[in-house]
Amino acid sequence: MNTRGKVAFIGYGDCPVGKYPERTSIQQAIEVSLMALKTAGLEAGEIDTIISTRSFADEVYDWGIGLFGEEIGLKTNLEFQMYAGGASSSAMIKVATGLILSGQSKNVLMVASNKWGTMKRDKAVDSLAKLHHEDWERPFGFFQIGAVALTMKLAFLAKLVTPEQSAGVAVSNRQWAAMNPNAMYRNRITIDDVLNSGFVADPIHTLEAPPLADGAAALIMTSAENAKRKPVKPIYLLGVGSSFSFSNVSQAQAGGAEGQKMAADAAYAMAGIGPKDIDLASIYEPYPLGTLAWLSSLGLCKDMKTAAKWMYEGGGAPGGELPVTTDGGMLSRGHCAISGGMLFAVEAIRQLRGEAGDRQVKNPEIALATAMGGVGNSSFVEIFGTNP
Repeated sequence: MNTRGKVAFIGYGDCPVGKYPERTSIQQAIEVSLMALKTAGLEAGEIDTIISTRSFADEVYDWGIGLFGEEIGLKTNLEFQMYAGGASSSAMIKVATGLILSGQSKNVLMVASNKWGTMKRDKAVDSLAKLHHEDWERPFGFFQIGAVALTMKLAFLAKLVTPEQSAGVAVSNRQWAAMNPNAMYRNRITIDDVLNSGFVADPIHTLEAPPLADGAAALIMTSAENAKRKPVKPIYLLGVGSSFSFSNVSQAQAGGAEGQKMAADAAYAMAGIGPKDIDLASIYEPYPLGTLAWLSSLGLCKDMKTAAKWMYEGGGAPGGELPVTTDGGMLSRGHCAISGGMLFAVEAIRQLRGEAGDRQVKNPEIALATAMGGVGNSSFVEIFGTNP
């Protein structure tokens, strides 16, 4: 079913990302929900569906699904949780689209809140370790960053990417983050800064690894027809694509690139456009290699080798050919786990509404956002536009 332009985003919300021990997941969810209502021009009573996701760090939030809704006076006909790792927000968008177009929902509020930045280290390590196969991976100490380090080493040996080019992705992200008041790290960095920052898992440097953070995000969706009657600028969902490639890293084969391309091709086909029509790309990227893989899979660069050279030369940085990850991404804005996936969509929508402040891209009309679950297990692509 082609749903191009039939649903729209009318509200969004986010909050400063970083380490905020005084903030609870519920407080963050309330803050971004109220912002989403404000940017949508809606009253709380107009929301009829809430979709949230687990915190991954706060058991109270995980159990009290609608606690934040109660706090702001929401009384809806439907409320539930969804979980698909870092791609949870993209899964929410697909489900919300179906609910709206089937007439079961009118205004859907989607919220993700996480306290990863202040989560105790031993709990974080244990939680992440349990994501791996209990027989073939977990007993050997296999971990997400280890999987990325192995893949990155292979890319270096195959001469697809150089250490300097990888560092260039982190530098580009930081340039954008310097203009984002909600980013965790805003001080500018150089290639040398990255290469001299030490290793967290050879060959991944400290400044090439995402800082774990607290953060939250919210989106409000409605039908395109209903959006036209609202006092705000609607952003339409032009295309969506998704895929599931593997569960255990040992079965990844192409490392998720095949799944990324599958999702991208489906999104482009639904939107009826191609890579050359994209004005900005908001790319889910815990590590530099993720950005380069997505640029290739999305067709925005010919291949990973081309993408590495292009990013190193500033192609995705402020003033470059195509703005990439304009909020600073997980490498600088901060990695707030499941909430982080939604923040990429929030940034794309904010840019299309012309509300990105100092980092605003000039007159964008079409933007894409990606999301990823696990270490590339599932891939999602959304294409947004100012016109249906």
